[in-house]
Amino acid sequence: MECGSKLIAHGGHYFNSGWNKFDFFVVSASFLDIVMANMSANSLKVIRVGPQLARIMRVMRVSRLFKLLNKYKGLQALMSTITFSLPSVINAFALLSLVYFIFSVLGVFFFKDIIQGG
Repeated sequence: MECGSKLIAHGGHYFNSGWNKFDFFVVSASFLDIVMANMSANSLKVIRVGPQLARIMRVMRVSRLFKLLNKYKGLQALMSTITFSLPSVINAFALLSLVYFIFSVLGVFFFKDIIQGG
C-alpha cells in the first residue's frame, strides 16, 4: 500500500530515489511470490526455480529497515557499537568452542568402554 500510494502521489518522480526503486523491487517480488504460492502445483512444474527465487527476494523486505539507520543517530550508535564488539564476540565464541571440543574429546576418551548401563 505504501508503494502504491507513493507511486500515485509522486508519479514518474517516484523512481528518482534509489530507495524507492528498491522498495518497488521488493514489493514486486513479494507480489510475485504470493501469486506463485496461489498457483496450482501442475502449472509450476514448468518453472522449477521461480517460486524459490521469489521467496528469496521476499526476504529482502527486511533490508528496508536499513533506511532507518540514516535517520536516527541512536540507532547508528548502536550499530557501530555492535560492529566494534563483533571481533571480541567471535574470539569468545572460538574460545568456548575450544573448551567444548576439549571436554568432548575427554568424554569420549574416559567413557569409550561403556556400552550400556553404569
